[in-house]
Amino acid sequence: MTAKPARPTGAAPQPDGLTNSLQAEVAAEASPLLRFVTAKARPLIAALALVIASVIGYRLYASQVEKQAAEEAESLGRIQVISNPAMRLEQLEAYAAKAPSSSQTAVWLAIMEAANQIPDQAKILAAWEKASPALKVQAAMGMAGALGVQEKYREALEALERVAGGLQGTEAGMVYSRIVILAELLGDYKRAAAACDALIGQPGIAGESAIWAQKKLALEEKSAQALKNDAEKSP
Repeated sequence: MTAKPARPTGAAPQPDGLTNSLQAEVAAEASPLLRFVTAKARPLIAALALVIASVIGYRLYASQVEKQAAEEAESLGRIQVISNPAMRLEQLEAYAAKAPSSSQTAVWLAIMEAANQIPDQAKILAAWEKASPALKVQAAMGMAGALGVQEKYREALEALERVAGGLQGTEAGMVYSRIVILAELLGDYKRAAAACDALIGQPGIAGESAIWAQKKLALEEKSAQALKNDAEKSP
C-alpha cells in the first residue's frame, strides 16, 4: 500500500477567507462550472446578499404602506358609521384637514354624501370642488345639478363649460347636452347652438349627430327671432 505523501512542515499558508480556501482546494482538472463558481464566489455571494436585502426592504415597505392604508380606511370608516348626517359631516370636515392626499377624494365624496342628506347645498358644492381634481367631469356634473336645484342656472352652465374643453365621446355627450339645456333655458341660443355643434360627429355618439344638427337649426331660428323681437322693441 502506497503511503500518502507527507505534508510539508512549518507554518501552513492561511487562505484569504472562505472564497480563497475554496479556490485552493479545487484541483485544476475540476469541472469548469465548479472552477467558475469558486473563482466568482465573492461577487456571487455579494449579489445574493443584495437581492436578499432588496426583498426584505420591499417587504418592509409594502407592509408599512398596507398598514398605513388600513389605518386610514379605519379612521374614515369610524366616521362614516355615525348615523347623524350633521355630526358625520362635522367629523369628516375635521378629518379632511389632516387626511393624506391618497384619501382626499374618498373623504370629500363622503362629505358630499353627508351634506346631501342634510341637505346643505353650499357644502355639496364645496365638496365637489375639492373632489374635482380627481373626478373632473363627475364633479362638474354634480356641481351643475346642485346649482340647478338652487335655480342658479348660469353658475351651473359655467361649471360645465369649465370642463367641456377637450372632452370626447360619452363624457362630451353628457356635458355638452346639459350645456344645451341650460343655455336654452337662459335664452342664450347662440351658446346652446355652439354646444350642439360640439356634439355633432362626436366619437361614441355619432348616431345622435342628426338629432343635434336639427336642434342646432331650431336654436338658430330662435336666436334670429329673438334678435328680431329686440329690434322691434327698440324705439
